[in-house]
Amino acid sequence: TQVLSGEQRWQDVTGRDEASGADVLPASSDSFTATDLFGSEAMVALLNELSRNYDLVVLDCPPVLTLAEARTLAVLADAVVVVARNGKTPVYALRTAITQLESTGANILGVAFNGVDRKAPGRMSYSDQLYFSQAQRCLYGA
Repeated sequence: TQVLSGEQRWQDVTGRDEASGADVLPASSDSFTATDLFGSEAMVALLNELSRNYDLVVLDCPPVLTLAEARTLAVLADAVVVVARNGKTPVYALRTAITQLESTGANILGVAFNGVDRKAPGRMSYSDQLYFSQAQRCLYGA
C-alpha cells in the first residue's frame, strides 16, 4: 500500500526469500479497499514496471469468494491459475469462484489442486475424483 500510495519505491520494500530466491513485495497490514488501490492506475503502472524488471510476476491473492481484491487483481494479470485444496474446497465454491473470475474478464488458465496425496490409496482409480474428471474430458471433450 505504501508503494501504491507513492510513499515508498517498490525497490526499497522488496525482500529476497532465501529458500526460493524469489523477490517478494509484501502486502501491508494497513486498512485499504481494493477499489482504492488495487484497481488504481498506480497498480497498473506497478505491474508494468515489475514486468519490465522480472521474467515472472506472481500475484498471490486471497480467496476469490472472500475478498473483492482477488477479482480486481485477476483482471490485471496476464493469466490466472485458481488454487483449490484437494478434498476440502467444495466443488460448488470452485465453480462459483471460476464463474466470478470469468465475469470480470480474467484469463483463467486452469485449476491447481494443492494438498493432493499422490500415495493415497485409490489414487487414479475409480474412487478418485481426478480420475473421473480426466475420464470425462477424454470421453466428452470437456
